Amino acid sequence: MKKFILLFCLPFSVLNAQYVETFNNEHSIGFGFGNTIGVITNLISSTNNRAALLMDYKQRADSINSLRFNLICDLPFRENNITELNNCFISAGFEKRLLFIKNEKINLYYGAEIYYKMNIKKGRLIPFSTLQYGFGIMGLCGIEYSINEVFSFCSEIAIGTGLHQNNDGYVDPNTGRFLWNFKAVSPKNLSIGIRRHF
Repeated sequence: MKKFILLFCLPFSVLNAQYVETFNNEHSIGFGFGNTIGVITNLISSTNNRAALLMDYKQRADSINSLRFNLICDLPFRENNITELNNCFISAGFEKRLLFIKNEKINLYYGAEIYYKMNIKKGRLIPFSTLQYGFGIMGLCGIEYSINEVFSFCSEIAIGTGLHQNNDGYVDPNTGRFLWNFKAVSPKNLSIGIRRHF
C-alpha cells in the first residue's frame, strides 16, 4: 500500500514547491461529496447508490497530528410523505501527516476513526425517528492540494467495519430483539471536496 501511495504521489513531488501557510493553520472545515465511486458505479451498472454529502472539521494537535470530526449522510429523499436521510455517519478520530513529499502545497495523511451510523425519518404524522443503527471503526487516507493560503482541494478514502442492525429491521421472533451483524462500510470512497483553513 505504501508503494502505491508513493507511486501515486510521485508527480506531485517534482512540482515546483512554493511555500504556503495553508496546512499550518490550526483549524479547517471541509464540504464535499462522500461516495464518488458509488455514484459512478450507477452509470455503468444497475446499482442505485445515492450521492452523499459530507462536512468535517479538523484541529491540529501538533505539526503532524490532527483531531477530526465528520458528518456524512446520503442526500435526502421523500416518499409517501416521509423524508428519509439514510446512512448518516457521525465519526471522530485522528489523522497523522506523512512528510516524505517535500512540497508545501501537498498534504498526505492517514488515520483512524470510530463511527456511529443511523437512518433518520421525518414525516408529517411521524415525528423525528431514527433506526438501523451501527457502530465501528474505520481506517482512512487522504490528500489535500493547496489552492492558496486559505483553501485546498481534498480527497479521502475511508474503509472500516462494525456491528450493524439488519437493514430490513428484522426482529428475532424468539427473543424480540433486533439482529446485529458485522458489516464492511466505506462512507468516503474517493470523496472530493474543498476545505477552508483558518
